Formats: sequence, C-alpha cells, structure tokens
Amino acid sequence: MNSARLAKRRLTLRLKPVAPPAPRNPLVAPALKRKAGVHRKTAKSERQAGRQALRQALKQTP
Repeated sequence: MNSARLAKRRLTLRLKPVAPPAPRNPLVAPALKRKAGVHRKTAKSERQAGRQALRQALKQTP
C-alpha cells in the first residue's frame, strides 16, 4: 500500500461515529438554581448581631 492509502486507512479506523448528546430539558436548570437551601441567618451573623445588641444595651444603661 502506498503512504496516502495507509494514512487514510489509519484515519478511518480511528474515527468512530459519535452520537449527538441528548437534548437538555430547558426547565430543569432554572429549577435547580432556585433551590436555595436553608433560609436562616448563619451562625456568624447571629454572633455578630448578638455582639451588636450587647454593645447597644451597654451603651444605653450608664
């Protein structure tokens, strides 16, 4: 075989047909992004609010 035929044969043997990916459901991605989890303040913000409330209380009572 000549080199051109060998090169073509190598390419045809290597390439396999690839099926296109399945279409995505356009409603799933926004629904997953809306899942926010727990709706409450974090422990850090709770501690900070407690410290601020304590400072306010100490500032008001002489």
